Amino acid sequence: MGNGGGTNVLLGSTPEWKGASNGRILSSIWEANKKGCLGNPLIVLDELDKANFSVEGSNNLQDVLGAMVIITGDENIKHFQDLFFEVPIRRFYPNIICTANQLDPLLEPHVKSLSDRLQVIHFRDYTAQEMKKTIIPLQFEKFKQEHNNLVPDKLSSQEIDIIYDMCNGQTRKITISIKKYLGTLFDLNGKRRKLSSEEIECLIRTSKMSYEEKCIGFCS
Repeated sequence: MGNGGGTNVLLGSTPEWKGASNGRILSSIWEANKKGCLGNPLIVLDELDKANFSVEGSNNLQDVLGAMVIITGDENIKHFQDLFFEVPIRRFYPNIICTANQLDPLLEPHVKSLSDRLQVIHFRDYTAQEMKKTIIPLQFEKFKQEHNNLVPDKLSSQEIDIIYDMCNGQTRKITISIKKYLGTLFDLNGKRRKLSSEEIECLIRTSKMSYEEKCIGFCS
């Protein structure tokens, strides 16, 4: 949903417009029907909080809200039709799932009508123990399958602790931290070496600095 587009992406655009086409929902139904008869489809709208809801006076504001109200209303969805074909899709009872990293954008007054239609389920973050015991080793195995050159068979508990500190406990930074760590673990001849405590401390410190908010200013 962060890519914008609103009604045109979800519901299609009217044929009068140049470059008009059907929407992604109808395209998904067609693709699914190629594998067999489709009933009660599951539609996932990713990163709803990044949709362009906050620009006052924007046409896209009305587009996104209007499209979301149509597909999240139980009664409205029964009369769903793509704007390009203008033909109702009968017996179309989808299940809608939306994901969001934060709820604040969905609690704005002009978006409140949409959030009231959704049942919110919160998922907690991984604990440090879960990250070190499961998440980081799984991410490393996936990385090893894609880059089997100069990659150790497995990580030691100390190396997992280093990568955890490098990614600052953020799951999205694990792969980047693994790359940085392995990049310093081998010399130019491809020989594995042992990092000193000073090198490890510097690696962790510089990795955390890259996650800090960037700013422009003057220094004395």
